Formats: sequence, structure tokens, C-alpha cells
Amino acid sequence: MMATFSFDSIKVWHIDFSSNEKKLDISMKRDIQQANVLSLLILPGNKYIVMGTKEGDLLLYNLAEAAFCQQIEGAHKKEIWELAMHSSP
Repeated sequence: MMATFSFDSIKVWHIDFSSNEKKLDISMKRDIQQANVLSLLILPGNKYIVMGTKEGDLLLYNLAEAAFCQQIEGAHKKEIWELAMHSSP
């Protein structure tokens, strides 16, 4: 799965790695209308996307239900430019 975003939308793409051809089969899976997103992260399991906004909010989007399920307003005082994930020790 891959996600791309611009100032007015987020697109989630399905990537088929099983093809025997030398190219990837990429098709759009979902188009999410959301303004002011600066960063995003697909969580393990490909069920949720976390987004960081220009206003410092965090948004959690459920791909299966095609709906926002949580917004944490003011998670940061300024823009959220990057999101990263790591495993716990």
C-alpha cells in the first residue's frame, strides 16, 4: 500500500507485487478529501492512516470504514511535518 497527498486530497494506492512483469501494478484504492495535511503514515496492518496537519492536529483515518475515527486537536503547537514509527525494545 502507498499513500500520496497534496493540498486538497489524499490518495491511497494498492500495489500488486505478485506480477511477473518488470513493473508494479498500481491502482487507486481510496481518495480522501482533507485540507492542510503535511505528513502521513500508514500504520502496520494497512487498516489506518495517521495524518499530521498544518495546525498541529493528528487525524486517524480508518481505511476499511472510509471514515475519520479520531482527531487530536493541538497535538503539537505548530505544524506536524513528519511522522515516524518504530518498534519498542
